[in-house]
Amino acid sequence: MAIRGLHSRSLGTSVPRGGEARVAYLRGALLDNRLRLVAQPIVDPVTRATVAEELLLRVVRRNGRVEAPGPYIKAAEQSRLAIEVDTWVLDRAARIAAAEGRHLQMNLSARTVSEGSFADRIEDAINRHGVDPRRLTFEITETAQPIELRAPSVVAERIASLGCGLALDDFGMGYGTLTYLHRLPVTMVKIDREFVSDATTNPRSRAIVDAVVCIASRVGQKTVAEGVEDDATLVVMRECGVDLVQGFHLGRPAAF
Repeated sequence: MAIRGLHSRSLGTSVPRGGEARVAYLRGALLDNRLRLVAQPIVDPVTRATVAEELLLRVVRRNGRVEAPGPYIKAAEQSRLAIEVDTWVLDRAARIAAAEGRHLQMNLSARTVSEGSFADRIEDAINRHGVDPRRLTFEITETAQPIELRAPSVVAERIASLGCGLALDDFGMGYGTLTYLHRLPVTMVKIDREFVSDATTNPRSRAIVDAVVCIASRVGQKTVAEGVEDDATLVVMRECGVDLVQGFHLGRPAAF
């Protein structure tokens, strides 16, 4: 979940209030080169080897403090700024993946997914940096309202045709769970932490994880369990047969 962030009250009193102010603040951070990327490992649950990394966006405030950009991104999705931020992340992801051979995953905002021409930007970044498209995976959040993802297949189909991976993020918590899984060329399903975090004690959560793994494996998609925060949960995820795991227990987001 690349751009989930903190609530505004946790960002301190200097955080701009109101959508327009937050959009302006994020635009200023983009123009002033105050955006940063950190990466959280996605690992094999058996060997604990890092298989891929999810890129997470951070904002450097003018006082030097680094913060998650949640309130800003939410506001930016009401404007084209979200597309510009995703383009910024895309360019750096393609450059790093090409130079270092890393498998990187980045989140696309609902606004970006609704912009069919963004696929052209992906193709351009792949060609400019000479990156193997298989090293890039794009995460589409599954919790967005259907109206926001009215035409996700335009971008999704192009992503697939370019040879990149496509992940369905926050799986199980959205409005069109099985519809998106059925209609989009998804290669990976990221099981929402809501079901992973208490799977050791809640039989219903564990049953849901089992069901998602079963469905995904039947259609040739990999599964990632998000929010694995202790060894007991890791053991249960292995027993459920998830392909990959992610969480603070396995690796915290770190700067490049």
